[in-house]
Amino acid sequence: MRSTGFWNAADGTAVWYGLDGGDGPTVVLCDGLGCDGYVWPYIIDLLDERFTLVRWHYRGHGNSEEPQDLTGTITIEQFTHDLHGVLDHLGGGSEPLTPRRPVILVGHSMGCQIALEYTRHYPDEVAAMVLLCGAPGRVLDTFRDTDRFRNVLRPLLAAVDKAPALVNALWRGVLSSPLGWVASRGEVNLKRIRRRDFMPYLQHMGNIRPEVFLRALADAAQHDATDVLPQVKAPTLVVAGALDNFTPVYLSERMAEQIPGAELLVFEDGTHTAPLEHPAQLNEALQAFLQQHGFWSDAP
Repeated sequence: MRSTGFWNAADGTAVWYGLDGGDGPTVVLCDGLGCDGYVWPYIIDLLDERFTLVRWHYRGHGNSEEPQDLTGTITIEQFTHDLHGVLDHLGGGSEPLTPRRPVILVGHSMGCQIALEYTRHYPDEVAAMVLLCGAPGRVLDTFRDTDRFRNVLRPLLAAVDKAPALVNALWRGVLSSPLGWVASRGEVNLKRIRRRDFMPYLQHMGNIRPEVFLRALADAAQHDATDVLPQVKAPTLVVAGALDNFTPVYLSERMAEQIPGAELLVFEDGTHTAPLEHPAQLNEALQAFLQQHGFWSDAP
């Protein structure tokens, strides 16, 4: 990575960013919930020489700090404004490589909600969007095609409040061990994905505080950017896995239908980790999309 740094939010929380690539159009990579970049390696390989790449971690995730007060600060809205603050900071020439706006937003899972929310607040700063395995909001209404998971969040947060040390120990022990890989087997296509590509996700999930994860999930479960979809003016590519249990494929199909001119790509044996299960096919489609809309230069 060419350079890394921190931008300090108004509440003092340090939000991490990383810059890589060249001086081409700026691509911003927006992670899923509980992630710190595990899904991006193959996409970075494709874009690295031709684009300015901005990676960043949500507050409480990866290298970013947790806010001192978690109440009301671990939300889609706050993450969105954090991204705007990071881009403002970088646009001021704070780094040798200066990203330019408007940007191409690439979001995976919850990152799709943040990309859409960014489009709501800063539509003129979005040149294009790539929405991978995500939904516009209310993600627990359709998780595994049922809404019953909405009802487990309150008791889980209560358990964290009552016995934080015990919950943290159990959380880390399960998610950072091979048991976590076994537990995820129903959610990824093991014939397609490499264990070495997926383990960084489990390892990071083992390090994130359960309260941060659950608060972010609770907000993602009530946040909804469906109303933004018809207003999107930027070219958009929607990518889905037909076997995705987290954000079922019909959510992506609806997004593509409601976003004017959006393109849809569905991997029939893809799951929520389709970018790691079909890297070559996704990169081919991504390159074609960027070429079609004039973002791809033949000269790196």
